[in-house]
Amino acid sequence: VTIAPASGDAITLQGSTGYQLRGLRLQTAAAGARGLTLVGGPGSVLPSFPGAQVNAAAVDFVENHGQNVLLTGSANAWIRYSRLSRSRASHGLSLWQASYARVVASEISGNGYTVPVAPLPDAGKGFDLRYASELDARRNTVADNLTFGVIGVDQTVARLAYNTISGSGYNGIIFCGPNANQTVRSYVNGNWVAGNGTYFFSNGSNGTEIYTSCEGTHSVTGNSFVGNTLNGAFAGSSTVTFTGNAFRQNRIGISLYAVDASVAGASPSRADTVVTIQGNVFDANTIDGLYAERYAGTTVRRIVATVGGTSTGQSNVFSNHVAPAYHAISCLNLTTQFACPVGGNSFSNNVDDIEAACPTSCRK
Repeated sequence: VTIAPASGDAITLQGSTGYQLRGLRLQTAAAGARGLTLVGGPGSVLPSFPGAQVNAAAVDFVENHGQNVLLTGSANAWIRYSRLSRSRASHGLSLWQASYARVVASEISGNGYTVPVAPLPDAGKGFDLRYASELDARRNTVADNLTFGVIGVDQTVARLAYNTISGSGYNGIIFCGPNANQTVRSYVNGNWVAGNGTYFFSNGSNGTEIYTSCEGTHSVTGNSFVGNTLNGAFAGSSTVTFTGNAFRQNRIGISLYAVDASVAGASPSRADTVVTIQGNVFDANTIDGLYAERYAGTTVRRIVATVGGTSTGQSNVFSNHVAPAYHAISCLNLTTQFACPVGGNSFSNNVDDIEAACPTSCRK
C-alpha cells in the first residue's frame, strides 16, 4: 500500500500506542509534509497526550518534502528493514523532546537532495537528534546525505553500532551545537565511517566531530575511519576514549584541540579536552597521524591526553606517514599533560615519528 496524500503528513499518530506498520510506502507531495509523525508527551504540540508509539518493518519512508519520520514529545519507535531516504528538503529521521528510536538494518540515505549545499543548510541530515532525545542505531547504511550522517545536540544520547556512515557532504557524525548545555553522550562502536566531506575537498570535513561546545562523555571503539577529507576524528572538548580504531588515508587521523573563550574569533572549548588514545592503528594519513593543538593565547582550557601504553592492547601503531605527510604525532603549543609513555607506541615507515615541538612527556 502506498499512502501519498496531496497535502499533510502521510500518517500522524497522536498519543497512539500499539501501532504496527508493515509493507507500506509513505510518500507525501506537499511542501513541509512528512511521511510519519508521532505526537504526544511533554514538549510536543499535544503535551497532555501520552507519547505515541510505533513498530515499523519493511516500510519505505521516502521522497517526503519534510522529514521522512519525525518523533516529538515522549514518542518512541522501533524501525527495521526500512528506508528513510531521499527526503527532498529535510532529514531521514528527526528525534525531538525526549523521544526514543531504535533503528536496525535500514537505509537512511540521500536526504536533502534538492537543497543547495552552501551556505550550510538545516537540511539533509540522516539522523537528527535534538532536545534530550535518544537513538540506538545498529547495522544501518547512512550514505550520501547532504550535510551530516548523524547529528546529536542538546543533551542527547547516541548509540551507533556497526553502521556504514559514508559520503556525507559535511561530517559523517557530529555531536554538540552552538548553544549551552551540550551534555551529549555518545557510544560509537564498530562503524565504518568513510569518505565524508564530499562538498568540502579544499578544507575538508570530519568522519566524527566532537564539537568545542561539548561537555559530555564519548566512547569511540572499534571503528574504521577511512578516506575522510579532513580528520578521521576531531575532539575539541569533553572526555573522549579512542580505543581499537583504525584511521587510514584521512588527511589527519585524529585532531585534538583546545581554545579559551577569551580568544577572539574562535569557537571556545566548553571544557578541557581529555582523551585516552590506546590500541588504535594510524596508517597512511596524508598529513599527520595524530595532531594536537592548544590554540595560541589559550591559558585556561587544556588538552589532557594519554597516547598509548605499555599494558596489553594499549599500544598504538603509527605507520606509512610518508611524503608529503608531516608527522606520525604532531603538536602545537602543548604542555606536559600530553603523555606518550616510553615504549607505549610503535612506529614504522614514517617521515617523522614525533614532531620536535611535542613536549618531552611524549616519547618513543
